[in-house]
Amino acid sequence: MILRNSKLKFLVHLYTLEGAITDTDFNKLSEETKKDLKEITNYSLKRRTGFMARVVKNKELVRTRLATNYGGWMYCDMCNENIGYLCYATYDSLELKYKCNCGNQGSARLDFEDSKIGQDCRDELVTIKNRFCCPKDNEPLITILDKKVASYEMKITCKSCESIYKKMK
Repeated sequence: MILRNSKLKFLVHLYTLEGAITDTDFNKLSEETKKDLKEITNYSLKRRTGFMARVVKNKELVRTRLATNYGGWMYCDMCNENIGYLCYATYDSLELKYKCNCGNQGSARLDFEDSKIGQDCRDELVTIKNRFCCPKDNEPLITILDKKVASYEMKITCKSCESIYKKMK
């Protein structure tokens, strides 16, 4: 309810501001303008609250589990060790196959209803504080804890630039 009230208040403020700027009563704004202001409100609220309402299209976890629906800490199901961290808001799709130090071979495949078809990229992911990041904007995509996995193959798509990066150990 708090989120809905915040959204409504923000939208009313935008209607009022737009009306003042264009010298139009807020309740006489065009439907197109109202639609634009609603989109701005939704985007702003997502940015301020961290609320990312993405709908998972494919989620296949084999001998692997995630702390949350589509991101956060990743765990090996056999030994319950943390094997990495998948950043919620910056990736668009993931294909990961790994062999944990305990011998378990696990995998994860995730994408979303709004995922774009990415472009293969020859660029290497940049490592910043143990995170694999997009080299175009330095946004963190995923962390793989090298000490916990014997090997892995990964394809991850950056949400902002739509590049598909490949990495293996």
